[in-house]
Amino acid sequence: MTRKRILVTGAGGNASRNWIRCLKEFSTGDYYVIGVDTNAVQLEATHGCDVKVESPRLTDSAWAEKLMHIVKRNRVDFINFQTDRELARAINFDCFNPYIFLPSPETIRLCQDKLKTAVELGSDAPLSTPATEDFWRLFDKAWLRARTGAGSKAALPAQTWEIARAWMAYWNFKDGLLPEDFMISAYLPGDEYAHQSLWHNGVLLGCFLRRRIQYVFAGIMPSGQSSSPSVAESCRHTEAEKVAVAAVLKVSPCPNGVFGVDMKCDAAGIPKITEINAGRFYTTSDFSAAIGYNMVEAYTHLFFGSSPKLAAYAPSSYVWVRGMDQSPFCKCLV
Repeated sequence: MTRKRILVTGAGGNASRNWIRCLKEFSTGDYYVIGVDTNAVQLEATHGCDVKVESPRLTDSAWAEKLMHIVKRNRVDFINFQTDRELARAINFDCFNPYIFLPSPETIRLCQDKLKTAVELGSDAPLSTPATEDFWRLFDKAWLRARTGAGSKAALPAQTWEIARAWMAYWNFKDGLLPEDFMISAYLPGDEYAHQSLWHNGVLLGCFLRRRIQYVFAGIMPSGQSSSPSVAESCRHTEAEKVAVAAVLKVSPCPNGVFGVDMKCDAAGIPKITEINAGRFYTTSDFSAAIGYNMVEAYTHLFFGSSPKLAAYAPSSYVWVRGMDQSPFCKCLV
């Protein structure tokens, strides 16, 4: 049988490394993986790639042409774009269409703007507004963050407009972000959940819910947390699952591919959606694969026209512990 040839972008990063691990360590298939990254040093440290190729930078005007050259040269069947920036660029080029299985470009563009997503979701999301002094008066305590980007980019809980203004000025100096690149949301003090779901032509095939308990580098983050958990637990939460599925259908009437819905609970314990990641997997995709719920392989099967063997829900009550310079640790709590 011919091996499926899969190109994984950002292969030097943790999210893509774990995505590759799902196919190489936890799957039953035989996959030939072409890992590409602009960072040749980080790429060299990635395990599981059959071929490693330094990729063109997104700022290169010939990015798509050069990446397609890699695709053709390596006889690629399927591409997994793993970062938001790559997805945002890739959906503008028809040449990639035969190689991808993604939500619609309109859905991806909507979800990559966290403020537009919150407005679209209405009461299922926390009250969110542009980051201006007039709107700031609506909040007792607010969560300030960039409207786009991953990893809790430019996120900060702030009690005063002076703090918020100084924070935005710093990010303007650091990354060129403007005030209109920020948003403010009502502060949510409760538990945090991440819901990953897989869809095909509007049909929900399976989902994995986890609660984020502790965070990577939380102690040195200005916000006191990050979007990457160091400790997470697989779980069932009927209301969170219901809210997440309804949100996906709201931003995409006929969903295809993978969606990640981040939620945090308000003071009453009601889950509110803080963002939707459309078209890419969470960094911890290997968590579900390690407990026998391999969504990456199921996603790959869908692209190649096979019916994935996936239960409606992932097993609950497993804890996942991860950190720098250590292999992830998984344990069943029951």
